[in-house]
Amino acid sequence: MCCDAPVPQSGMRTEPRAALEMAASEAEPVIACGEYSCESTSPLSTRSTASAGFGDSSLTEDSVAPSEFSCEPEEPLEPEVMDSVQGHLEMMNAASDELNSSQIALDEHVKEQGKQVQRWTIGSARMARVIGRERLAKATPFYEQRRRCWAARRAVTMASARYMQLLEAGASESETSKAMARHAYCLEVYQGAQEELERLRRKAALSSKALEAVRPYFDAEQEHRARLAELNAKIKQTGSSLDSAKEQYRGAMRSLEDLSEQAHRQRGTIA
Repeated sequence: MCCDAPVPQSGMRTEPRAALEMAASEAEPVIACGEYSCESTSPLSTRSTASAGFGDSSLTEDSVAPSEFSCEPEEPLEPEVMDSVQGHLEMMNAASDELNSSQIALDEHVKEQGKQVQRWTIGSARMARVIGRERLAKATPFYEQRRRCWAARRAVTMASARYMQLLEAGASESETSKAMARHAYCLEVYQGAQEELERLRRKAALSSKALEAVRPYFDAEQEHRARLAELNAKIKQTGSSLDSAKEQYRGAMRSLEDLSEQAHRQRGTIA
């Protein structure tokens, strides 16, 4: 039996008897699933999307014609089997809805990511022409180091907050000592970053006026980086939801297959 079942379109619902026959079918479509993609070997309706960072992604959805599962079982299904099948179907339908909504959200995030990159490509080139590429190149090491200083300062703030939390919670001396050491280390890194920043400023002979002249470019670049980081986090989170929905769907399908095999064994025993 194949466990990689196609996900039905949102809104479609399968009846318990048809689902049990579908689980037992030898002609079930086979789907090879990669990262956020499903590629079917059967003629199914396919919707594709390209995701930066994830490669090409395609989601296969299957519409099953009622005539494919028109054969009635030889024996009526027992009530407890019907209830179990219905429960698994509800899980599959919920997973299908979640998968479809996650795919739509992923498409939107990836599209926005592409737009953001395009906006920065055009905007940064325009700003570079206005400010001057040589002035930007001269100031780049300083502003890159300034970005490291910001990161080091955030680390100091987080380490300090962690230390205070442990003190207020009455943590052990060992835990508070580690937190204190962590704070001291972060503070040392920050102070070193500040010293390096001043050294680079003197080396490049950059006056306060010169730094202010190129600052709009690097501020815009920082905003661009922050926006990309936000979109990447959303893409990663949505991708995880997509994987979880696929696994839930396949788990319910595997359970239906087990029920189908059990029913067939029982019928063979009775016969």
